Amino acid sequence: MLLSSRGVADCYMDFFTVPLLGAEFTTPANRGWLFLVSDSLPQGLEIISETHALKVGASQPSSLQEFTGQLLVKLPEGATLDRLDFIRIIPTTSNEK
Repeated sequence: MLLSSRGVADCYMDFFTVPLLGAEFTTPANRGWLFLVSDSLPQGLEIISETHALKVGASQPSSLQEFTGQLLVKLPEGATLDRLDFIRIIPTTSNEK
């Protein structure tokens, strides 16, 4: 329903893993949407994209976190997280005429 409400008739969907190779990491730009599926995120983790920013507090995010475009990930000092997992949706056709 979410995709059809955005005019997407068909899409490519896969899992997208961002390896965290240091305290700050930037991904290449991607078209489409990235939906965060990783859990047990460390307090202080920041994920910033062109459309959304998340900073994890004392509790985990309670709703689906959606990002688009390039991601900047900042790990808090002492965090042992080695990757973030997303579902990636890339539109291939739209309902718009």
